[in-house]
Amino acid sequence: MLALRARIGITATAASAAALVTVLLIALPGLRQRTTEQAGTHLEAQARLIARLVQPALAQGADPATIDALVDSAGQDLRARVTIVAPDGRVLADSAVSGPALQALENHRDRPEIQEALRAGRGTAVRHSATVGEDLLYSAIAIREGGRLLGVARVALPLRGVREQAQQLLQQTWKEIGAE
Repeated sequence: MLALRARIGITATAASAAALVTVLLIALPGLRQRTTEQAGTHLEAQARLIARLVQPALAQGADPATIDALVDSAGQDLRARVTIVAPDGRVLADSAVSGPALQALENHRDRPEIQEALRAGRGTAVRHSATVGEDLLYSAIAIREGGRLLGVARVALPLRGVREQAQQLLQQTWKEIGAE
């Protein structure tokens, strides 16, 4: 009788563990997607703040070095890549590069998030950055004064970091399950 109860207990525990693993494996893609969406929402708010920060300087015709100094400081504070793009696609400022390297950056007008921001006021994309050499999540906001387009503010985070957040959440879930 005791052996039968032990086998039933072991079978029930194994079935519960298998069901839990299955649920977590099914939930993981959704968890990654939700984490990416939340990061995108956060990036959009940051891009809006950057647009407000640089709008007065752009409206006054400040030189790119002044705008780049603002962007470099903001990028450090946000721990994100910050870029200001002129309406014609020239990169005016970028927290990842400065000086001659900034002037040498290729035109960004054809970047999907920039095109979308120019067309609709805001844009997002997940793609590989040739400048920094990794996959990034981008959010871009058109910068306007009245009806005049001054440029686009773009903020980006490494997708690796977003994926790590999802992985940490999954690990925490495993710990919580194991603790009970």
